[in-house]
Amino acid sequence: MRRAIRYVHSLILLFAVLFPIRLDAQEPPFSIKPFISIVSSAKIYTSPFSLDIEERNTTIDLDAFATYGAALSWAFSGESRLEISAEYLETAMSRYDNNKTEIRDGFRAAALEICPQFILPFSSRRFRLCIGGGAGIYIAVRRSSIAGIQAKADRSHPSMGILVSFGAEYVLSRHLAVNGEVRYRDPQIDTRNAFPQSNVLSNGILYPLEQRPFDARVNIDGTVYRLAIAYRF
Repeated sequence: MRRAIRYVHSLILLFAVLFPIRLDAQEPPFSIKPFISIVSSAKIYTSPFSLDIEERNTTIDLDAFATYGAALSWAFSGESRLEISAEYLETAMSRYDNNKTEIRDGFRAAALEICPQFILPFSSRRFRLCIGGGAGIYIAVRRSSIAGIQAKADRSHPSMGILVSFGAEYVLSRHLAVNGEVRYRDPQIDTRNAFPQSNVLSNGILYPLEQRPFDARVNIDGTVYRLAIAYRF
């Protein structure tokens, strides 16, 4: 993954230096882009600091889920733009044990990302392809419950990560465009929770709950597919 990211960054620099593109100077330099995204997968490491390697690699795997957010883009030259985006992510899954007690796990997260983008040389004035790479700050809270008793968030450590993006844009008019993008990222955020009580009774069975803080790691490792409407001004 790191080798691929270095390769993409080298391509960005190469295209920016060798293939400058001059777009219409009358085009608005700024755009606001509300977007929706599909994240292909995520996981929660339930014992990230265990000395046992198998236990340390034990995960709760989460399916694809939708997110939403908004981005502000600034075209600071004809072939280059800088995008800052904020995104809200939330997903959870439920399972039932042999006693038909619900065990639920998931997370809520927020992402703030900055991504320079470069328009590729074979783009046109109406249809454009772009490539970019940047970084983000991520924070998450694990959402874990047994029989409806929610573990309270005790602590969350913000995490930084890098990303790579490939996008396409179709210009509808001077002020409107449709934008599609694929992002690759792999942030990992450490969290800590604790249950507010020592046990819970469900369907005649008494379940012990961990009142001491317990650690987990949220890994938003899936590919991101993003669709946006851009208002340019």
